[in-house]
Amino acid sequence: MNSEDDTNPFDQGFIVISGKGKAKIGKQLVELEMNHAYHIPRDSAHVVWTDSEEPLVMIWVAWGKEA
Repeated sequence: MNSEDDTNPFDQGFIVISGKGKAKIGKQLVELEMNHAYHIPRDSAHVVWTDSEEPLVMIWVAWGKEA
């Protein structure tokens, strides 16, 4: 989901509903866990992906000016 090093001028967050995946937020690599919430600060490079055959299902929100 998105290209590596994408940035946005607004904050974002997502909750993993099901599946497995990874995210790179800034320089931090995160193993995504079901029922956990994650924050992407504005202007932070980020990419989210899965290597699994199982879909990665999330609720994704963005807020602030230009969201």
